[in-house]
Amino acid sequence: MSEGLANGPSQVDSQVVIILFALFCMGSALGFERSLLPRMAVQTFHETSVLTILNFVWTFGAAKAVANVLAGPLADRFGRRPTLILGFVIGLPVMPYVNFASTWTGVTVMNVAFGASQGFIGSALFFLLIDVMGPSRRGIAVGIGECMIYVSTALVNILAGDLASRYGFRPVPFWVATSFAVLGLLATLPLRDTLDRIQEEQKQSERDTLTSNTTQLLDVDSRIISEYSNEDRMFASQMSQEADTIHSLVCSLPNEATPLVTESDALRSLVHSLPQVGDPFYEHFDSHSVHSLSVGSSTLDDAEDLELLGFKKYCIAKGIQPKTSHPQSPIYALYLFFIDNLNFITLCFGGMAMNFKDGFAWGFFPVFFSHVHKLTDDKTNMLVAIYPLCWGFGQAFTGALSDRYGRKFFLLAGSGSCALAMILFAVPGILWGRPVSDDPRAVTTWIIADVCLGLGTAMAYPALQAGVADEISPVNRGVGLGLYRFTRDMGYVVGALVCGHLTDEIGGGHL
Repeated sequence: MSEGLANGPSQVDSQVVIILFALFCMGSALGFERSLLPRMAVQTFHETSVLTILNFVWTFGAAKAVANVLAGPLADRFGRRPTLILGFVIGLPVMPYVNFASTWTGVTVMNVAFGASQGFIGSALFFLLIDVMGPSRRGIAVGIGECMIYVSTALVNILAGDLASRYGFRPVPFWVATSFAVLGLLATLPLRDTLDRIQEEQKQSERDTLTSNTTQLLDVDSRIISEYSNEDRMFASQMSQEADTIHSLVCSLPNEATPLVTESDALRSLVHSLPQVGDPFYEHFDSHSVHSLSVGSSTLDDAEDLELLGFKKYCIAKGIQPKTSHPQSPIYALYLFFIDNLNFITLCFGGMAMNFKDGFAWGFFPVFFSHVHKLTDDKTNMLVAIYPLCWGFGQAFTGALSDRYGRKFFLLAGSGSCALAMILFAVPGILWGRPVSDDPRAVTTWIIADVCLGLGTAMAYPALQAGVADEISPVNRGVGLGLYRFTRDMGYVVGALVCGHLTDEIGGGHL
């Protein structure tokens, strides 16, 4: 494994800084939308239905979810950097359009492009960050990445509200938002892609798997062999002996390069007698490593490749699915992750629950504070900003802590804190009625609820995405994380539609 990959950001400082700056620009554009569009729906476009106002949230979420699932295969096949540039290009026309839009429907439709842009940008940047930080620091990578997005979102929430108070909703705030998009695009130009790192990490991952499982897998005793049908028992035993021969040979090698001329004929015959593996790794091995062995110029790496090939073929003979060294097709990945991996499924629905409540908070909170409870613009801006600010800053620590202490605690504690927060938001209206603009008890309660919601999300969010990365082999990271991010961001769609519809139905949905 490369030094940069092994040591996290120490060898890739410039890459990490560029990625974090691009995430800051992404979060800034999101901050303008979160702060201004819900209030514009009421004040500029005169919409009164909560469900109609929340249309821009679910169109954003649906487009972002689809972009996430497309970004995975695109990033795995063509690279992270081209996918990132595509996202910024798609998003460039959005903010200028809002400046000239004449209907709320037009804004809602254009928000599809904004959602797609955020999906491609976010996926590509997190793939890059997880790649360069290395396998032991996935929680840190996700934590600092999410921190950068939501701290910038919170700060820009305040900036956007201030600009709107001074200059109106249009055009100044959205030209400033456009400048952040341009800066983000320019920042991607010096980025280097990480597909070569992925192949290196995958090879190391397979060798680590071989090291940890060789003793267990090569010990085929009579009990294991008896599980096969009669016609397969002899073959299973033969496979064990052949794999054991490869393992013993490799273990006998010194640390430096060793000619294997005397074993070359036997090894070549053994390798070609084993079942073929539909894997590009085999083709490389067959054309390079066996030739090297035959001329006596093999290295320890060649011998490890030989052992790895024997391990793979032995797994197939035993019906075990070895880790693949090439990306899976999206359809097969869908089966592999969503049907064959319970942990992956649980994490995906945990992510959906997180964005379910965020979709409602995004679309409804600005209106809830400013129009339902008649708070001033300053108080509304403050309450809208506290939640993502706590979310953002909290993730700078919770991601790293989940690497050290495990993901489960942060998932459970974060979910519980979010549930408590949503209850607290309703308390002032129940106890003191509405409006409560002059009641400090209500504002204090909402501040506490904001903090609970932000810290709860901060605990769960990086642990969810890092946990998904733990479940996926490096070469399938794009597809796997894309599927997770698709499911997670569908929470925006479900949250906006369900909460908006329920609010309208119970009679509180018209402002």
